[in-house]
Amino acid sequence: MKNSLFTTILATSVIAGTLFASCQSPFQKEEAATAESSAPEYTSALADANVPEIQNNENEEWKAFRTAADAEIRSNEMLLAELSAQLNKPGTALDTLYLKRIRTLSKQNQVFKTRLEAYDKSRNDWYTFKRDLDRDMAELEKALNDLSVITKK
Repeated sequence: MKNSLFTTILATSVIAGTLFASCQSPFQKEEAATAESSAPEYTSALADANVPEIQNNENEEWKAFRTAADAEIRSNEMLLAELSAQLNKPGTALDTLYLKRIRTLSKQNQVFKTRLEAYDKSRNDWYTFKRDLDRDMAELEKALNDLSVITKK
């Protein structure tokens, strides 16, 4: 009985101490609010000073990315044409499922082309665009490689 009472009192004391220690006084709250309100001004001034440099870097990255993406899209188109040619060969019994997958992958490849052209005109949120397009193109390439392995068997 004494142990459970002692444990309850100790747990209550620890919880109460934690609650009081985590609370801020009105003075601390005011200091925190002042610090938060002054920080964005400094960061926005710093960001404005580096805007031309960042835009130049993004333009260079965009040009390199565009060249690599165009090459990858052309490579995908060639692989899709090769897979389509295998479907049309006499003596091969590939089903319509493979034909549907080839058409779907071809449409996705065309969507990537369209996305590149659309971004070239709008040029907003470079890093998100690059990350998403890289991820999507990698998925398409993996699907193409899986399909080409299946059709070669």
